[in-house]
Amino acid sequence: MLAVSFGWLLAVQATVKAAILSKDTAPVAISVFADGRPLGRVYRLDDDGYFIGPRIVGAPKKILTGDQKFEFRFVSQDGLSGLSLLRALNPSELPGGSLELPSDRADGMVLRGFSVSGDLTRPVVAEVTGRMRAGVLDGLNRLVPINEIRYEQVANPTTILFFKDSELHGGLVSVLTQTISSQNNAVAADALQSSPANSLGFTNQQFQNYGPAGLTVGYLLGPDIMRRVIEGFRSPARKVIYPFFGVVCRNAISGGAEIVEVTPNSPANLSGLREGDVLVKVGRYAIKNQFDFSAVVWKFRPGEKVAVGYQRQSVRHSGNVVLSGISY
Repeated sequence: MLAVSFGWLLAVQATVKAAILSKDTAPVAISVFADGRPLGRVYRLDDDGYFIGPRIVGAPKKILTGDQKFEFRFVSQDGLSGLSLLRALNPSELPGGSLELPSDRADGMVLRGFSVSGDLTRPVVAEVTGRMRAGVLDGLNRLVPINEIRYEQVANPTTILFFKDSELHGGLVSVLTQTISSQNNAVAADALQSSPANSLGFTNQQFQNYGPAGLTVGYLLGPDIMRRVIEGFRSPARKVIYPFFGVVCRNAISGGAEIVEVTPNSPANLSGLREGDVLVKVGRYAIKNQFDFSAVVWKFRPGEKVAVGYQRQSVRHSGNVVLSGISY
């Protein structure tokens, strides 16, 4: 039996079915069920028995898998990505490999995952449809880089974690409710036809049995953030820490990112940056607007000293900002 606590403190009893999807180099996946109903899947993060899963999986205590019993404990949860970290207490009994860091995404990249709704767990195909853009997530006053994807419409998209082979590209952080015309389905269907059996242990035939369904639009966090999540969960602290600069910006009329707010005692404040300064360079990256700035900051690490170029009353200045860390 498995006790699962949700973000809203709902507790249920659950058992596991079909735990091992692959026994070779693919990341081991375990399906979690509550009262016979699937909740989601967790995927092996490393050889120490840590697993990563969507927020809905919650905090499992004990898992029964066929004749084998696997005990888990909840370790941490990242509020930005919505991903949970769990640890199997007997990892040596689990065969297979671990997931990999995501590569940069390209227009047309095909991703795969599983959705869970009611009694049905079904494979889902998605396609990256455009360049990186910036968005603000609910409850987070900070621009984050996101990728738009088109994916097969399902009833509960928050249970999906998308993969490219063994690379974890994360779960949906925002979705649109309007379904795209089914004439676009040929894109996902063609991609399926051309790919061999993939590393998560399911074949093209399994996908073809389910669709493709009508397409809708969703958004994934950028690969820089997802790499930070995986590296954080793999770190000795087993916690995700993001770089923090400490400013709010808007587009400057003459180009660059104009600072409109500086957080007291933040790295920006301690470096001497002020409201009205216009950032034009961070590290080796030119800053043309606030979106450039929001995307660039995620590329650095907490504690890193970053050179900045900025204009103050039309005079060019330079300095350094030592980034701090923040968790969500």
